[in-house]
Amino acid sequence: TYSHDTATNSQEVELMQKGDYLLIYNDVLTSSTARVNATVDINIDGIKLPGGSTSTHYVRISNGHTQSSGSIVLPLRSMAAGSVVSITTIQEASGTLTTFADAHFILVYKGP
Repeated sequence: TYSHDTATNSQEVELMQKGDYLLIYNDVLTSSTARVNATVDINIDGIKLPGGSTSTHYVRISNGHTQSSGSIVLPLRSMAAGSVVSITTIQEASGTLTTFADAHFILVYKGP
């Protein structure tokens, strides 16, 4: 139901069948820099999906606060075969993420 190449455009998944999908995304980010805040966006064919963002990655570094997490769960309805789902990250505040680890991206095909 999808195509994914880990060597080329690893942030993209091409949908091979038209229909409805359930998108599930979850991650854990770690940083040693104060006030880091990344936004993760879901895009369809290069266009940001309304409601497809998480902005919960603020890392304070105070009192051992070095990690953050984010989740997105979205129904993707009436998707066309050949549509490309991609993930982008955007820096919202100063600093650099040290590790973008434990990210999980799941697409469940629900049918035509």
